Amino acid sequence: PIMTRLSGAPGFLHWYDVNTCQVVGDLEVAPYNRISRKEPNHKAYPRPLVTDFVLSSSGNDMITIDTMLTENETLGKNYNVNPFIGGGNDLSEKMALVTNIKFWSWSRELESSNTSGQQDRGMPYELVSAMPNPHGQVNGKIDALAIAPAGNRACTLSMSEGTFHIWGKGKRTSTGISSLAPATPSWRRLFKMTIPSGFSNSVKDQSGKDTNSTMAFSADGSIVAIAFGRHVTLWDHTNATLLNTICAPDCLRDIQFVSDMILTVGKSSVSILPPFGGGYMGSTSWSYKLPEDTIVAGIKLVLGQVTPLASRKEIAVALKETWNGKKKVLASTKIVLIDIMTGEAKKRKDGSSCTWNLQGDVHCMCDISNTKQDWASDDAVLLVLTDQNKLYVLDADDNHGKLISKENTRGCFANIESSVSNNPLSSTDVPKLESQKRKRKVAGLGVEDDVEMQSTNDSMIGKGSLLFEGSGSQSEALLTAQLPTFSGGFTSAFIARNLKKLKI
Repeated sequence: PIMTRLSGAPGFLHWYDVNTCQVVGDLEVAPYNRISRKEPNHKAYPRPLVTDFVLSSSGNDMITIDTMLTENETLGKNYNVNPFIGGGNDLSEKMALVTNIKFWSWSRELESSNTSGQQDRGMPYELVSAMPNPHGQVNGKIDALAIAPAGNRACTLSMSEGTFHIWGKGKRTSTGISSLAPATPSWRRLFKMTIPSGFSNSVKDQSGKDTNSTMAFSADGSIVAIAFGRHVTLWDHTNATLLNTICAPDCLRDIQFVSDMILTVGKSSVSILPPFGGGYMGSTSWSYKLPEDTIVAGIKLVLGQVTPLASRKEIAVALKETWNGKKKVLASTKIVLIDIMTGEAKKRKDGSSCTWNLQGDVHCMCDISNTKQDWASDDAVLLVLTDQNKLYVLDADDNHGKLISKENTRGCFANIESSVSNNPLSSTDVPKLESQKRKRKVAGLGVEDDVEMQSTNDSMIGKGSLLFEGSGSQSEALLTAQLPTFSGGFTSAFIARNLKKLKI
């Protein structure tokens, strides 16, 4: 299943089965009072938001970050929100925002209970540790979260506090309630490191706005890489030592360790960089960068999602293509497979470039080259979600994606999706922070059925010209009433990087 968070069920994580097109499991991360209002003229009360979550490679360890507005102004940083009474939007109500970090562990006891039928739903994760406002009450916003592949170390970053924390999982300890109770691991903060002033200032772009922060652990978990603007810092978290700093072409939005190298993804660049210099293990680096406002044959190109395929030593790069149609702006996406070591476009058996063309904008891509299911062939490499709420499986030797979720086959979402006004699990009147009022403009995008989709020439892929300026070489289903609306909120909440096989 795909692990995601659906906006119609706040405070929950969900497991979505691609084969049956329905939610097969959930986990309540942040419980809350579901009484929406006391009087007819009152607005809905605040609801929690799961802002981030990560899993270890085995899926046995998970860490979540959730936030919640509270009337107790002493519990966190104060914000002005819409008032509960009346229909005004004057932000006259003052509330405090609480940030919680929670550590979860896969429970064999809960798993056996689910298998024996004692529980009809819910994933067998057990909350083992939790802490409110880990980065402080006043400046405690968490901007990035990462966990080591082994699940024994984690890192949180707060630019407002100017620090990042290293967390460690201790030995499994008994709960003390019963001698037969299973032992649970304990988490504690190991280090609190202050961000050097030069790096803390580099997260702002040319307009002065803060850019996204990102971090990643190495394969063995010994090194943590943290990106500040276009700079990547490498830290030895065992003794709080800065090891090296490397520079990327532009401000970064994602970094990952792949094949002992670092994959950096910026606003318009994709690079493979050695962590300790150009001669590191004899490896060479390469980088592709799209010039600003790139237009090829009347098509505007924008760098989209970038996903590494570690087992195949390849990188999937999505290029969003937009052009002016007869009545509206049309969009499509070209996905290209690039060799990690050389930076060149991969070839199929027939000699053509390994590319796919999909209608609409690609929101998420997930590596499924090691995940073999009934809905995917042995040559399947990517699972792709578009802004049109369509799932595709892409095969390496086929330039046409296989559609998983068809528009006429909506499965268990059909009953609650039939009416636009039917949205029992969410409310538009919930108090919101002013800084969180962001809208995704995707309604105007799409490709008309009678319009032939344009595409760039495959021969231009990976050549460093026009496109790039490069250098270098059967689970039980939930009831329909418990399911959220399958709408644009699904795509915005879809987290495709975290795949986990459902254990039975």
